[in-house]
Amino acid sequence: MTAFDYGLSPGIDEFEIIVFGPGYGEAIAVHSGGNNWHLVDSCIEPVSERSAHLAYLEAIGVGLASVRTITITHWHEDHIKGVASAVRDCPSAAVFASTALRNLDFARLMFAPNTAVKIKRTTSEILEVFDLLRARVGKKHPMPINFVGEFTTIYRDELTVISTLSPSAGAIYRDFAKLADQALHGDRSICPPPPTENEGSVVLWIEGPCGTALLGADLENTGAKWAGWKAILGSERLSSSKATYFKVAHHGAESAHHDDIWTRLLDAPDPVATITPFENGSNHLPTPTDRLRIGQATTNAHITSIKPPKPAKRDRESERILQDVKPKKIVALNSGFGAVRSRRRAGEVGWRIEHFGDAGAL
Repeated sequence: MTAFDYGLSPGIDEFEIIVFGPGYGEAIAVHSGGNNWHLVDSCIEPVSERSAHLAYLEAIGVGLASVRTITITHWHEDHIKGVASAVRDCPSAAVFASTALRNLDFARLMFAPNTAVKIKRTTSEILEVFDLLRARVGKKHPMPINFVGEFTTIYRDELTVISTLSPSAGAIYRDFAKLADQALHGDRSICPPPPTENEGSVVLWIEGPCGTALLGADLENTGAKWAGWKAILGSERLSSSKATYFKVAHHGAESAHHDDIWTRLLDAPDPVATITPFENGSNHLPTPTDRLRIGQATTNAHITSIKPPKPAKRDRESERILQDVKPKKIVALNSGFGAVRSRRRAGEVGWRIEHFGDAGAL
């Protein structure tokens, strides 16, 4: 059982991108055509309590053997919940992760003899992925995970090419330098950087017969030309084509905005822009200012959850029934979870957009 009736799977000649977001979390499933599927990051679907894209594929009748790639863009908790189950249930898929993630595995191996090592909750999911992949091939073989940097092709068939645009070499170097400094100063915790640091995030560029898409992950701008969006925009290796679809970076935050993304990478006017919100304590993205800025760049913007999830208020009769039944668990169907699905065939003028659950126009 899933939260929504998603209907039928895409046609064999259809390009599909569906983005899931519950208000805290993000997952993406891409159909590049020919029953070839690609998963990016992971969040939990509230009804099935499974990784959202796995629940979706099952709901539309797609076998998990059709999953060709799984990309882990970065290690923040709102992007990795359930990703280990995706790796476990899709054994034929190639797994890709930012080279910046390599330091997590290196750190665990380096600190292994030290019983004081602490593995934080936000990284335990990634470490489980590493263990699953090691177990898949045995100790004598290299771990079947592909650590990628900028401008690396991760998938190619006769019609479609999927490449990375980040992380830059400079961002990767800085990430390893932070780990080295951490080790030198005696810090034995294996934990991710603060949520504001997203230089190591993997941005994907998908080119196919039905169009081109830019999946911005959580990549942000920094003061340096050799990291973040500035490194991508300053590269001579950029494709000459432009994208008609944009998964907006870092929940639409100002820190991930660059005017040249919209003018140099995206096809005007009005590319499709999909945003996942971020609701965590006092942190709310996109802000009203972010929404205004994105709305000025395109009139075709969509968000996976219009309103932040709030606990439902039950009346007295409902409370009485619950006390009598004593359920082990209560799942709120209207939990802020939603999805934005975009489909397009070759020759079609634009994308066909569908909203599910709490998703809607920005």
